[in-house]
Amino acid sequence: MTASTIPPHVRAIVLRRDGYQCIALEIDRDAGWCKDTWGHIITRWPDRDPGPQYLTMSHTKDEDELMMGKKTTPDEWHLVSLCPWHHQGFAAGSNWEAVHRNDIRRYLHGIYDRKSR
Repeated sequence: MTASTIPPHVRAIVLRRDGYQCIALEIDRDAGWCKDTWGHIITRWPDRDPGPQYLTMSHTKDEDELMMGKKTTPDEWHLVSLCPWHHQGFAAGSNWEAVHRNDIRRYLHGIYDRKSR
């Protein structure tokens, strides 16, 4: 298994932990609408939520892990749920996930006590 392969049970843990939604608005109130791969707003209906089928897993390295081009360990301590737009979309010339990487780390640290792993 490579570092980029996310086991289905880990994806399920991360989705459940993040409430089956993109965490961008929880981290950044100005994150804007969640969008699909093509930039279309993801609409939610009361009786039919697109939920996890649109969500991607974003790998977030520890602060001291600076290996460019290599993903971190595919475990719940390094993954968050993001819509395609907040994961890889570009707005105003920048990638939301890259700009908010430290905020994502704080989110994960707030959930997990790193020393207890």
